[in-house]
Amino acid sequence: VLAAWLEKAAVDAVEDRADDPAFARGIASLLLPRGNAPGALRAATVAYLGYAEAKGESDADAIDALAAVAAARALAGQMDGAARDYGRALATAEAHLGAESAEACAVRRGYALVLDDLGRHGAAESLHRRNVAVLGRQGRRFAAEAAEARGLLGRSVAAQGRLEEAEDVLASAVGDLERLQGPEHASTTLAVTALAGVVDALGRSSEAAVLLTRLVLTHERALGLDHPTTLGALADLGGALAREGRWADAG
Repeated sequence: VLAAWLEKAAVDAVEDRADDPAFARGIASLLLPRGNAPGALRAATVAYLGYAEAKGESDADAIDALAAVAAARALAGQMDGAARDYGRALATAEAHLGAESAEACAVRRGYALVLDDLGRHGAAESLHRRNVAVLGRQGRRFAAEAAEARGLLGRSVAAQGRLEEAEDVLASAVGDLERLQGPEHASTTLAVTALAGVVDALGRSSEAAVLLTRLVLTHERALGLDHPTTLGALADLGGALAREGRWADAG
């Protein structure tokens, strides 16, 4: 109850300080990971309008705020609106900050994720490939981001049915992510989940079960056995074991 009250107070404060886009952007950053889509959308919109008026739509802060608007729309399930705003933010970032700028890469990532959610996997793949290429040219400083981009690329490729290609991309990404980010990082577990799904779809359920067992243990350490993410991984593991014919273990 207290957390909900504080979130409401924060959003109300944004309205009171509409001439302070930096404050509004900070509140949006706090509310997005908490899943408060309406509050984040209000705050990000105030931030974008404030930055656009004060600095122009092509300013880096305005582009970042517009991407936050898109992220809040995606969180709220407004996927078409999110795709529209991400598309505007990306076009502006590439035109004014450069296609290889950090801002363009961040917007490109969010845009591709929304396109994947909309089932537009080919378009998402193109954006992920662009990020893989750009980040790969940045050297060690962006090695983790490049590995994450490869993991997201692998998911898009798999969604289009190119499983052997997806396995190669994902296996490479998982190895680098485990080394650079650690096994419990969200990017790593997402890539492992995708790799397990691809391996299972290729008919190698025993290999998928090994990956999923490791994933369950990772989630249990980080989140606890009763967390929905852990339970989801357990359900995936049960399915892989059942397909392998290990009914007792699957139960």
